Amino acid sequence: MPESIPLTDRLVAYPALSPDKDSARLCLFRTPQQALASHEKGVQLLLTLHLAKELKHVRRSLALPSEAYAGARYFGGMGPMEEFLYQALLKYQFRMNVRTEQEFLAHAETSKQALFEKAKEIKTEAVRILEGYDRTRSTIHTIERANPSHGAVLALCAHIRKELDALIPRNFTEIYSLENLTHLPRYLKALEVRAERGAHDPEKDKAKSAQLEEFAHALEAMRASVGTATSDEKRAAVENFRWMVEEYKVSLFAQELKTRFPVSKKKLEDARKEIERMF
Repeated sequence: MPESIPLTDRLVAYPALSPDKDSARLCLFRTPQQALASHEKGVQLLLTLHLAKELKHVRRSLALPSEAYAGARYFGGMGPMEEFLYQALLKYQFRMNVRTEQEFLAHAETSKQALFEKAKEIKTEAVRILEGYDRTRSTIHTIERANPSHGAVLALCAHIRKELDALIPRNFTEIYSLENLTHLPRYLKALEVRAERGAHDPEKDKAKSAQLEEFAHALEAMRASVGTATSDEKRAAVENFRWMVEEYKVSLFAQELKTRFPVSKKKLEDARKEIERMF
């Protein structure tokens, strides 16, 4: 399947698979971004059908252990959470831009050997995230109960809970790459540490928060500016800036947890200026 088809001297169409329940149709799209997004989902569906027998066994291996129960409650329970993990496995392993039968069959064979290991990896990370999420929520709740009339502490807890929900939304297994999933427990721990330290010294937390505010607002503006005409380069840069901001939070509020790469106010300012120059 070609990446594009010229229709006239000025008009180009982009062919791609489009998933439809238990089959995939061939469609034409106006932009390469639309085509790629649809095509990768179509490939995922075809690979899921091709390896249906193997996936039945793999799906059972995604059953969560009892220690994940407390955290899973916030995401609909163990059953729905296991379904999220299964869908994440399909996305991580099958969603790709395959354009030939040879590539398709080769990847199907490779995936057949890797499915159980990938499922184990996803489940391990999910359990860590669910445990960290429950622990952070419990810490916030304990602090609120211990400070029922302390306005500054309650405001801080409300803010951290909002950040917690933004960091780990219900569809977190869908929106994050597997690589980024591995860092979520550290970000959760940083929120927990911030809540504990902020409860003892809200003013100090407020001062640190002021250093973060301009970059948090910048990130919101960047995300709002991303549209159908936004270049892939800018999309990737905005996504990278998001993780720079998360690491900056770690450096401000829980430095002992360490960052995965060096981050500073200057690095964030430079990254923001570079993104502002992109289209």
